[in-house]
Amino acid sequence: MKLRIEISPEESEEIVIRCHERTENVKKLESVIENLINADAECVLYIGETEYFVPYKKILFFEASEGKIYAHTKEKMLICNSTLSKLEDILPYYFVRSSKSCIINAMQVGAIAHNITGPSKVFFNGTQKVIYASRAYYKFLKDKILSLRGI
Repeated sequence: MKLRIEISPEESEEIVIRCHERTENVKKLESVIENLINADAECVLYIGETEYFVPYKKILFFEASEGKIYAHTKEKMLICNSTLSKLEDILPYYFVRSSKSCIINAMQVGAIAHNITGPSKVFFNGTQKVIYASRAYYKFLKDKILSLRGI
């Protein structure tokens, strides 16, 4: 596989993948590019009857509780009209599952207090909000955080 970038000021930006067949690597590349393109997207969240258009990058985490999905920002807790499994399919690349009931924005994580025998505490930058990452998801969460930060 080779990479080639052509600069053409007359045309709008376009990404083309040429391949003989749609292999797993091509599918992964397609997914990464789609996630990068949609990284600045917004979602519609609710408090009562009011709709809020919140950029994904401002969301700390999504959690399932009491039969609803809540999206947490630094300032608010809003309701999301989706399921966690559907969110996993559409969220930008920097979101990662941390337990059966939670998806975290890995770019907003400030610290993790690892617990070998139970769930690990996840702290976020600029807020007192805390969530727990289950042991089953801890390694995947940590690897995602490290890869996003180039560590």
